[in-house]
Amino acid sequence: MRRALLALALAPLLSASFCDPNVDVSTARVLAPKLIDTETVIDPQTGEIITLSHWEYPDGVTVTTKDRFKKDTPVTDRRLTSRAPVRFTD
Repeated sequence: MRRALLALALAPLLSASFCDPNVDVSTARVLAPKLIDTETVIDPQTGEIITLSHWEYPDGVTVTTKDRFKKDTPVTDRRLTSRAPVRFTD
């Protein structure tokens, strides 16, 4: 009997907590970048290999990431480039 009364007393509280009409709905979108181009540059002093990756978001913003590798790094390991971060917009 006590459990039934407790359930009846808590039911309105639980339903009201999940249905707050004053909460704003987020209109944020996730923007994932697309790889446009990559450049490979070799530092003449150190022999270090630098890979520049150019990324573009759907809203037109471009970002460049830079990866540095030792001069004796195999080509297969140099293919792993940094990704541009995901952006959120309103």
